[in-house]
Amino acid sequence: MEELKVTTPTQWSTRRGEIVELPSGNVARLRTISLSMCLFGGTVPNHLSGAIKDLVEEGREAVEKLAESDLKKAVEVQSWLIEQAMLEPRIHTGDDSMGPDEIEHGDLTDEDRSFVCSFAIRGVAMLEPFREERGGAEPGHNGEEIRETAE
Repeated sequence: MEELKVTTPTQWSTRRGEIVELPSGNVARLRTISLSMCLFGGTVPNHLSGAIKDLVEEGREAVEKLAESDLKKAVEVQSWLIEQAMLEPRIHTGDDSMGPDEIEHGDLTDEDRSFVCSFAIRGVAMLEPFREERGGAEPGHNGEEIRETAE
């Protein structure tokens, strides 16, 4: 039996994220986010902490309520999630000049923005239906070969 070795910090950081095709066809490296750890660690901006706390506690309902009551804050939460989740390319933040490995929020379509946020919160599990959908139909894939009774 092979002896387990501790993953070095360099190896650890190179294994981060999942390469994912976005709805637009663009490809990015995304990571999931532990919202509770972000709150605990203080990485959530103060003005968004209430909305992120609600998101942790209530899930999708909190997003829908926020979008109805304060659309500006909902977009800010979405933008923050995208900034946290996108590893490659990075999202440019701040007033400094944009780097060669960065894009702006405006470069993402609305569908890409929603996808990245969903991935950030739910992770790889949310890709399974998408991957299956992209894989093509096999016999029985759409239920054609499901029988009413056992033989």
